[in-house]
Amino acid sequence: MPGRWIQTGRAPTASAKAEPGAMPLNVVNDDPEKARRFRDAALPHLDDVYTLARYLLRDPTDAEDAVQECYLRALKHFDSYRGPR
Repeated sequence: MPGRWIQTGRAPTASAKAEPGAMPLNVVNDDPEKARRFRDAALPHLDDVYTLARYLLRDPTDAEDAVQECYLRALKHFDSYRGPR
């Protein structure tokens, strides 16, 4: 069926390059080292997370919202992250 599947591959609108101003201000002001570590650990996966969300939700706006919520939750609980095992 044509049009049933969405195009796969990298998401053209998401970018893993975030500037310090892209982080929530209270995190940057309270602990700039935490913000840097979060950027280094989480943002390289941003394109893949968006691609998966787009595939699952079938809507770019919903996918962007889901990715934003996911990353905000990850940032909130980043202090308890122990790294890869």
